Amino acid sequence: MMSLIFASLAVAVLLLSVSYRHALLFLNASFGKVLMVTAVFLISNMLMAWLAILFSSVMRGTMFLNEVYIALAILLILSFKSFFNTRRSKLAETIFDIKSFRFLFVLSLATAFEMFIAMAAVSLIYDNILVVLLVSGSIALFFLLLGFYAGRKPSSSGAIKLFVLVASMLYLLAALSSLLNLL
Repeated sequence: MMSLIFASLAVAVLLLSVSYRHALLFLNASFGKVLMVTAVFLISNMLMAWLAILFSSVMRGTMFLNEVYIALAILLILSFKSFFNTRRSKLAETIFDIKSFRFLFVLSLATAFEMFIAMAAVSLIYDNILVVLLVSGSIALFFLLLGFYAGRKPSSSGAIKLFVLVASMLYLLAALSSLLNLL
C-alpha cells in the first residue's frame, strides 16, 4: 500500500507543479473555470490510471520476472527521469495557454501519461482497482487545487524544480517500498 501512496503522491506533486505554474492565467477567472481545468486534468489522469490498471491486470502473472521487480524498475526509472528533468529542462519556465481547450487537452494528456506509467507499475503489485483509483484520484484532486491556489502569488521557477525534485524522491520511496511486497 505504501508504494501506491508514494507513487500517487509523486504524480500529484507533478500535477501540483503544472497547476502552480499556470495559476496566474486564472488569477481573475471564476472558481468554476478553475474547477473545469482541474476536472479535465483529473479525468484524463483517472482514465489513464484505469487503462494502466487494465494493462497491468492482463500482464500480471505472465511475465518471466516477479512483478515486484518490474514495478521496482519502472518506479526507479520514473525517479531518475524526474531527477534529471530538474537539471536540464526548461519546462519549469514555460507557461502554456491552457485557457485554450486544445492546449489544455494536450497538457492533460502529457501529465496523464506519467500517471499511466506510475499506476501500471503500482498495479502490478496491487490488484484492487477501486482502491488504486480512489487513492490516486483523491490525492491528485487535492494537489491540483492546491497548486491553483498557491500559484496565484507571483513565484519563481525554482519552486517548480523543487516540486519535480520532491516527485523524484517520492518515486524513489515508492520503488523502495515495493520491495516490502517480497517479504
